Amino acid sequence: MISDAKLIPPGSEDIYSIQTPQQMEDQAKYWAKVKRENTEFDLGFANVIFEGLKKQIDDFQGTIKDEEEIAAYLSSFGKEILIRIQTITFEKPYLIVFDGFHEKTTDRVRLVQHTSQISVLFEVMEAPQGRKPFRIGFHPDKE
Repeated sequence: MISDAKLIPPGSEDIYSIQTPQQMEDQAKYWAKVKRENTEFDLGFANVIFEGLKKQIDDFQGTIKDEEEIAAYLSSFGKEILIRIQTITFEKPYLIVFDGFHEKTTDRVRLVQHTSQISVLFEVMEAPQGRKPFRIGFHPDKE
């Protein structure tokens, strides 16, 4: 974990100043953090995709009425399977897991997808009568 020390990107210090051991350690931590974040982003790690999905869903859920919820068509199955997503989780490094139930059969479903296959079409639907509308929950992986 990176300490509360100030992260110093190269070029921000005076090139003529002598760096202290602490400044050199801070720079090493900064570059390690940058490299890790760039690697995760470039490789499509599940936690990066999960955070992007979470933001998109949170934004979309913020636009629907109290009596509505989000259902989703998962592109790999066409418009045949509509699921009402209850939770989304991920498992490092490359799996995103959607849990919910099938719209027509009401059977519980779980879809596990590789991060390279994620394509989701959201649809706003009225919640069934007598049931409070779902809001999608997000749960990080269990390490």
